[in-house]
Amino acid sequence: MSTQWTFRIMLDHLYRVGNLRSMPGVMASLDSDAIWLRGDSLDDALHRILTAVADGPVFQLAPDGRLTPFGCTVPTERLVAQTWQPLTELLRPVLPSPALTKVRLPRVTLHLERLERTTEQHDAVLLLTDWPTFRDWAESAAEIRLLACRFAVCSQLEGETDFSNASPRVAIVGSPLPPLPGKRFWLAGRVAVPLGFHWSPSVDIKTLERTLCPPQQDNLSRIWIWEAEENILHSIVSSELIPAVRANIRASDKSLQELT
Repeated sequence: MSTQWTFRIMLDHLYRVGNLRSMPGVMASLDSDAIWLRGDSLDDALHRILTAVADGPVFQLAPDGRLTPFGCTVPTERLVAQTWQPLTELLRPVLPSPALTKVRLPRVTLHLERLERTTEQHDAVLLLTDWPTFRDWAESAAEIRLLACRFAVCSQLEGETDFSNASPRVAIVGSPLPPLPGKRFWLAGRVAVPLGFHWSPSVDIKTLERTLCPPQQDNLSRIWIWEAEENILHSIVSSELIPAVRANIRASDKSLQELT
């Protein structure tokens, strides 16, 4: 007796055969408003599974198409020639639409918050101050203090191009920083954060950079200075920070005087 099996199921009940897709060698054939399935190695265990799926009996399929109900010896029907294809090709699963497609999640804006006294503090590595204060200090400062710093005047600070200001600003990077009045910052990756402040929500530094730092259009390494009071960003090209030697400071001062 052949161990090949087959059964018929109405298209309305096709959802039942989903589990059979993972069974190797299962073939399918469309027949009007129904579908025939067939496979190999029919036994008692498989018969119980197929009976729960089929609309009607599960047959043993003879090579000549005769159909014998499982457990019987006399054929009761004959299966006419069919065009078969793998069940996995006939039935392709479709992912359901996401349940939350129409839900709009609230947007969270990064903002600065002042740290509590008990919160871990950071070392200042960048100072924003006015140019005359820095220039005058540099004239009398010890050379070893100058060598610890690099600077860029306001002409290198993106967003500051108004040289009519009597006191243009300067960004100074170094450790230790000059003992001058101004705004001090610590570095979180490429973002200079005001000393005594942290961002909220407390995302990681890579996320902070992706959120605040625009894509690099010029392929230049930049430091983004985040000022708390105005809640604005300035950028400075790292390569334009020059050593704080007196010759560079005097040359920068001369250029500023010419611009004003």
